Amino acid sequence: MTMLKQYSMHRLSKRIALLAWVLLSGCASLTSQQITQRIDTMSDFQLCLGAQTGMDSQAFDLDVAIVAAAKERIAQRKLDCSSKHDEIVRFLVTSLKQEQKYREIYFSRPGFWRF
Repeated sequence: MTMLKQYSMHRLSKRIALLAWVLLSGCASLTSQQITQRIDTMSDFQLCLGAQTGMDSQAFDLDVAIVAAAKERIAQRKLDCSSKHDEIVRFLVTSLKQEQKYREIYFSRPGFWRF
């Protein structure tokens, strides 16, 4: 690749990243009503999981506002998350094992794709 092509690709990738950030930041804002609805649908385990790990029950990252709201809800309900500790650890271990299997299937060797 010539120096000009490298420069153009670098600028293009920066612009794409900037556009993606702008689009996602506008879409990713949660209203207080959306946060409340999400917290209302969460079980005690999900509240404890979210507050302690910042993850939902599908192992996706939760928004910071939802984590804060989960902590508030735990304090309001006076939930004892220590009783959920074993269940949270089992969940995390299972999630890690699933991620490891996924990576072994699709990314077994560097530079080799199994498609």
